[in-house]
Amino acid sequence: MPERTSRAFHYKLGLNQPAESPTAKRMTEMAEAINREADGAFQLDVFAEGKLGTDPQMFADMQKGALEFYMTGALLGRTAPSSDLPLFPFAFTSNEAVFTALDGKLGDIIRADLKHAGIHALRYGWLNGFHHITTGTRPIRSADDFAGLKIRTPGGDFAADFFRTLGAEPGMVPFNDMYDALRAKSFEAQSDPLGVVLSLRLHEVQTYLSLTQHWWSGFTLLVNPAAWAALPPKIQDMVERNAEIFAKLQRADVEKINADGALELERRGMIVNRADTASIKARRFLRALEGKVSAVNLARARGPRGRAELMPPSAQSAFRLDGKVALVTGAGRGLGRAIAIAFADAGAEVLLNSRTIGELESVSTEIVATGGKAWPVPFDITDSAAMRAAFAGIARDFGRLDILVNNAGVNRPQPFLEVDEETLDRLIDLNVRALFLTAQAGARLMIDNGSKGGGVIINMSSQMGHVGSELNRTVYVMTKHAVEGLTKAMAVELAPRGVRVVSIAPTFIKTPLTEPFFKDPAFSKWVHDRIPLGRLGTQDEVAQAVVFLASPAAGLVTGSSLLVDGGWTAW
Repeated sequence: MPERTSRAFHYKLGLNQPAESPTAKRMTEMAEAINREADGAFQLDVFAEGKLGTDPQMFADMQKGALEFYMTGALLGRTAPSSDLPLFPFAFTSNEAVFTALDGKLGDIIRADLKHAGIHALRYGWLNGFHHITTGTRPIRSADDFAGLKIRTPGGDFAADFFRTLGAEPGMVPFNDMYDALRAKSFEAQSDPLGVVLSLRLHEVQTYLSLTQHWWSGFTLLVNPAAWAALPPKIQDMVERNAEIFAKLQRADVEKINADGALELERRGMIVNRADTASIKARRFLRALEGKVSAVNLARARGPRGRAELMPPSAQSAFRLDGKVALVTGAGRGLGRAIAIAFADAGAEVLLNSRTIGELESVSTEIVATGGKAWPVPFDITDSAAMRAAFAGIARDFGRLDILVNNAGVNRPQPFLEVDEETLDRLIDLNVRALFLTAQAGARLMIDNGSKGGGVIINMSSQMGHVGSELNRTVYVMTKHAVEGLTKAMAVELAPRGVRVVSIAPTFIKTPLTEPFFKDPAFSKWVHDRIPLGRLGTQDEVAQAVVFLASPAAGLVTGSSLLVDGGWTAW
């Protein structure tokens, strides 16, 4: 129970969601829990269904202090550009991936943007869900069906711009007027999650449901900063704690409704189809929207780049990758993740590859959140057919490839006399065969599509590609020596075609791949004793070396290996 204060606070909370929706119900439960705990020191009343005005009106009232709390949807892009990032089309495939970003670094960036604009936002967002299209006249089967379609969109320029790139005619009416607008045929279609379609009974005024999952949206609980600052810290803690509890309950409620929504709407008479989303992605709307993404301030998000500022402009430009399209394999974590982030910082458009889409979405979100450009390209590089299909998609969607980092690899230490065939085959398959075929596909794309300034292929090798090893690494050493030989042969053969080929050979770096090995004290001592500089390398040190190799500053470097080994091979 809080200490009694000399002032009792009586605040209002406005939102547009129907009173019977899980969002309004959980919001009401949240307020009731806070009110009980506050025991008269604080009272929060919830007004659903737009009873306090339209969304723009409630937002304006919250800003000027006439309304203390307001739950907003996708309406903050002009106020805080970073808040549009979760709306980026096809950027996410799961709610888990979205909330990993929003509950973490991306959420911090958005809240900082809002604070700069004079708005306090509570940490934990609420779920609306992935959007699909409902229509009254024709189903959406492919991108061509958007042409001329009058569609009601959520507020904000970002959503409208997306549909304009598809040839549709977007427009806006307040959320609670949507049913009447569709019934009056002011609009032919609308975009919302399935739970919204159900709660507004849009199946009564729409015939078709086309499953697209084209973007995600959620809700943010905003507070007038003066009203928030007036609350005693104990009451602020009550609000934040209960907001987290009920946000997570609401997420589970809405996720279940959305998961079952298509079947329920079909049961209620809607004609359901799954749209060809590949045709939508092929329209290259990403390029049309990238200006929205670049509105996020890179320096603010990642901090100052002091060393770069000390360079003269000519030196800075020599290390830049602006306008380059780069593919990094094994980009979900470790060195691949670090390289992808460094490429994005240097201005490249980064294509992220691994087998694990969740990891790629996390890296992509981090890059996009700080003003960069990145897209997941999930495929298994040991699957030749999948790899070739992915390169065909890159050629179609981006028109070229300038940089390939062959980073994916594996190690399974075993004594030479105990190496089993499964281990032998696995390391050769991933570290040599897949690397060879990926490099071949990358080189073909660079040559066929005229990579501007010549292409660059960077093969991830190791210091073990230059020496032997007495500690159970025979197969790994063999594969990395193969990489070094391949790099030299490719460089000679591809130089007349304008493609440089280099390798990078790090010492031991602490990554998810190597971390288990360092739990062995004897192994850790052996490694540190062999490095003249006396320490492990960092992922950023390797990533910046890769940026150099990919940049114009390394224009005369080909057929060689850059050792980032702390002196290991100098003994």
